[in-house]
Amino acid sequence: MPKVHYEWDIETWDDTDCLDHNHRDRLHDFGAEELLHAINQDVEPDGTVTKLVLVRDVGDEVGGLTDRLWAYVTDDGKLPEFFSDGTDSVTSIRVPKHKHEEFNL
Repeated sequence: MPKVHYEWDIETWDDTDCLDHNHRDRLHDFGAEELLHAINQDVEPDGTVTKLVLVRDVGDEVGGLTDRLWAYVTDDGKLPEFFSDGTDSVTSIRVPKHKHEEFNL
């Protein structure tokens, strides 16, 4: 039976592509400065931007990954209510309350 797994990711982006990922199971496993930098979506001198996202994966060892959704922290520093499907289309799948609580600590 497929399982749902959540993971926090700080992504490094250039103008169009994700260049790097930094995954953690718990938000507080990131360093405070690194996390604040990603929440603020600060632009580096080389033009790259870091972004914080909550990733929702569905799958199992037999069938592999069957679904992936993302909840990017918004420009105003909030975790969205719903996940998106990677095309900027919002889905009907809500970000769990415990993830909002973890984010708002």
